[in-house]
Amino acid sequence: QIFNQHNAEALSLEQAFHRMAQTEPNLDHDLSWFLLPSYWAKMVVALISFLCFANSYDGDFVFDDSEAIINNKDLRAETPLGDLWYHDFWGSKLSSNTSHKSYRPLTVLTFRINYFLAGGFYPVGFHVINIILHCTISVLMIDVFSILLGGLQFSNKGRRLNLAPKSSLLAALLFAVHPVHTECVAGIVGRADLLCALFFLLSFLGYCKAFRENKEGHTFSVLWVLVSVILGAIAMLCKEQGITILGLNAVFDALVINKINLLELIQKLLHKDKSLENAGQLRKGLLFRITLLMSGGASILYIRWRIMGTGPPAFTEVDNPASFADSLFVRAINYNYYYSLNAWLLLCPWWLCFDWSMGCIPLIKSVSDWRIIALAALWFCLIGLICQALCSEDSHKRR
Repeated sequence: QIFNQHNAEALSLEQAFHRMAQTEPNLDHDLSWFLLPSYWAKMVVALISFLCFANSYDGDFVFDDSEAIINNKDLRAETPLGDLWYHDFWGSKLSSNTSHKSYRPLTVLTFRINYFLAGGFYPVGFHVINIILHCTISVLMIDVFSILLGGLQFSNKGRRLNLAPKSSLLAALLFAVHPVHTECVAGIVGRADLLCALFFLLSFLGYCKAFRENKEGHTFSVLWVLVSVILGAIAMLCKEQGITILGLNAVFDALVINKINLLELIQKLLHKDKSLENAGQLRKGLLFRITLLMSGGASILYIRWRIMGTGPPAFTEVDNPASFADSLFVRAINYNYYYSLNAWLLLCPWWLCFDWSMGCIPLIKSVSDWRIIALAALWFCLIGLICQALCSEDSHKRR
């Protein structure tokens, strides 16, 4: 009976997918990939992601684990739980001049729970949690990719439809097995990235859940928008980059959900077109949602800034050589080279490293350095993709 129910669900989704195919481009057309029900697709992704990193369960504490875990007094019972909110990731006071200001109290809290449950520093429990987190994130990626590749649409009962079941499954599998995740999963301190990614995705999915379609048209839930802000705050408390999900939600809302044409909008603003007063994006509460996201993000950042002592982190030249270059040109060039290097690792994850400081990447000091080509290639591709997504006639389909 359960199998028949899953088959019926798959058939219903496939019919919706074919109806969508008549009006919207969809990658599933080009995939000779068998269609799995949602439940089985997630089981496959969970199993594959588990098998990829299962051999790391019996690893030892290595590299930064010694400072973040073994020598971190915040993991021990004698340290009050309240102190975690005033210490950095390494157990130092945030107000200290030597603190790196890496504020990740929720990640440290999970380390402390691991230490308490195991009765000491036994790495197996730490590694198992990391593997489980990676499996969970990989499964969530099916839902994320189904929205990015198939669009955000709902059934008559208000249930979100997966209109790209094949491509979302394939993309989630590629994510699950990608070697670039090795450091995050196999290295215990990488849990900060895993927890941040988990709540990052939950915030995005929660924001998408805020939208519904009924007989009167589109509507949205303020509650789910606020939930996405809270989840974004939790992501930031796991690792700093988590706060960026609020900006991503805002961009997704404006460009994908509301299908705003930037060129047309700019032209109307310049000509003071009165049609803006009744624009669709205003009717759907876009400005209200953006205000909620911006207000929430600003409040979160302010609180964090106050907690960290309103001062910048202290880094040395060994930690980040590019920041200590005398020339602004050299600093800018090297920052952009780091971006291109990270982009290349997504395509060819061959040159992996657990720590990129201490001169692992020699500085680019002149335009004659051949690595300048990597910068040009990166920005050429990015500008081309942005133009296609924002400025082409069918831009709303390409996003």
